[in-house]
Amino acid sequence: MRAKEQIDVAVAVMHYQDRYLLGFRSSKQHQGNRYEFVGGKIELFEHPLQALIREVHEEVGLQLQCANFDIKYKLQPQTQTQKIEGQALINQMGIISHCYKNKNQGDKVVRLHVYRVGLVKAQYESLRNKQLGEEGQPLCWVSHGELLSGQCPLPDANKVILDWLRLPDHLVITYPVADFESIQHWLDFHIHHLPPDACVYVRHKLEDISLCKNDELLTKARDHLSKNSISLIDEDSLNLEKSACLVALLQGLVRTRTDIKLILSVADLHILAQYDVYQTIEQQLVAQHLNQQQLIEVMQTQKQSHKQDASHHLSLFDNLAITVSCHDIQSLQYANQLAAQRIHQQHASIAAAFLSPVSTTKTHPNALTLGWFKFSLLAAQAQMPVVALGGVTPQDLSMARQYGADKVAGIRSFIKNLV
Repeated sequence: MRAKEQIDVAVAVMHYQDRYLLGFRSSKQHQGNRYEFVGGKIELFEHPLQALIREVHEEVGLQLQCANFDIKYKLQPQTQTQKIEGQALINQMGIISHCYKNKNQGDKVVRLHVYRVGLVKAQYESLRNKQLGEEGQPLCWVSHGELLSGQCPLPDANKVILDWLRLPDHLVITYPVADFESIQHWLDFHIHHLPPDACVYVRHKLEDISLCKNDELLTKARDHLSKNSISLIDEDSLNLEKSACLVALLQGLVRTRTDIKLILSVADLHILAQYDVYQTIEQQLVAQHLNQQQLIEVMQTQKQSHKQDASHHLSLFDNLAITVSCHDIQSLQYANQLAAQRIHQQHASIAAAFLSPVSTTKTHPNALTLGWFKFSLLAAQAQMPVVALGGVTPQDLSMARQYGADKVAGIRSFIKNLV
C-alpha cells in the first residue's frame, strides 16, 4: 500500500468587515475550477505563519505585518493601551486535515493551517479593484452571505472553514431560568433584549424548575408532552417537568424571534427529538453544544470501549455543527480529537470552543480565572476557533484576537440596553 502524502498548507481567510477575498483555481490544478482562500504550501522548516505572510505577498502583493507575534512567530499581544495602526490583525482559526482519495497516485492528506486576516481599510482599498493576482489568478470579493451560501464552490478541504464562519464574531448567552419568576418572565426579557439576528446559546440551567411550576406556558407544554410522548421512551429516565420547561421556553422564543440563531445543548436536542417540537426549532439551529463534562465523558467512553467513533452519542445530529466548553488543556485535547474524527467521518465539524473564564464575572465572582496570558497559551493548542468567555465584552473582540481568540461571548454585556 502506497504511503499517504501529507502536504501542509497555510490559509489566509482575508476579509475587510463583511467582504472576503477569494482566488480562482485553474482547471489544471488539483480541485481546479473552484474558488479558494489565499494561501499555499508550507516549505520545509517554515513556520505556518511565515508561510502565510510569504504566500499573501506572492499571490496578491500585500506585505503583512504581524504586530501581535514576535520574531519567532509566537503570540505576543499588544497591551490594551497600544494600537495596531495600519496593520492587519492575524489570529489562528484552526487546523484541518483532509484526505483526498486517488487510486492511481495514492491518497493525499492536506493539512490546512488556517488564520483569519482582518484587513484595515487602507489594505482593503489597495486590493478592492484588483482583478488578477500576482500569479495571474482571478481575484474577487464576496460577501459573508455569498460565501456561506455555496455560490463560490471551494475545495473539499476548505468546507470546514465555512462551518467556522457561520458563527458570528459575538455570541450571546441567555440568563438562567432561575433568575426569573417564571418562564413567561424569562421569555419576555429575552424576546425584548436579545440583539437583532443574534446567535444565542440557550444556557437555561433548568435543574431548579420549582419557581415556574404554576406558569401557564409550562402547564400547556406539560399537557402537550403528556399527550404526545413516545411509548419507546423510558419514562423513569424522562424528566417531564424539565422537558415541559424546555419546550415552553424554546417554542416561545423561536415563534417570536424568528431572526435569531440557536445553539442548544446535546442533552436538550435529544429531549426535543422525542417530540414533534423539534421541527419547530430546527431551521434556527446552528450548533449543538457539549459542556466540558459531556465532552470528557464522550471521549473517555470511546477510550474505554475501544471504539473509533467518539460521536456515537451524537448520531442523530451528524449534520449539525458542534460547540464545546473547555477550561483546561485536557478538554482542549479532547476537543481536537473529536474535531479530527468528525472531519474524517465527513460530519459537521466542531465550529468553536468556548474557553473560560478569562476574567471574573458577576455570576461567578469566586471562580479561578485564566487571565489573558494563560488564555493565549491554551488557545494556541486548539485546532478550531476559540471563543473568549468570562468577563469580556463585545468591545474586547480585537484584544481577544490578539490573544488567540476568534470570537467573544457573554451574557450581560452582550444583551442590549443592559449595563
